[in-house]
Amino acid sequence: MNLPDPEDDFERQLIADVENVGWYCVRVADESHHQPIVKIGFSYTVGLTPTWGAPELIVVGVEWEAAYVWLSNVVADLQDGLELAPGVLIEEDGVKLSAVSDKARGFMVYADWLTHGSGFEALQLLIPDMEGHVPGDGYRGPPQPILADL
Repeated sequence: MNLPDPEDDFERQLIADVENVGWYCVRVADESHHQPIVKIGFSYTVGLTPTWGAPELIVVGVEWEAAYVWLSNVVADLQDGLELAPGVLIEEDGVKLSAVSDKARGFMVYADWLTHGSGFEALQLLIPDMEGHVPGDGYRGPPQPILADL
């Protein structure tokens, strides 16, 4: 893996996790990002592309702890052979994978940094509401903007 040289403790930890476990989870609070996604926090993976040749993943509007669990579950499914692609429904969780626009991929700064700006694919985890509906399909939960639409 051709990883960038870290410049601070955060980047050193990110690189160490990618080297040791294959990925890292970045949390961006709604108020801390220079281009917030409609004022909602988000979490995303860094390392799936160089480690497994898979798209990076992003979750929007889900609290940090829950976002990490959702992302971890999908990474575990990836390691078990699940092919990540738009439209895939992960039956046991009810999570649906959705495309991410070029503009929204721009929010995933450290995924871009890790790939030296050479580009990466990304998918959004659409988390179901209590009735099993995902955004765009009768969803009635907290806001989760669909990033394919940005």
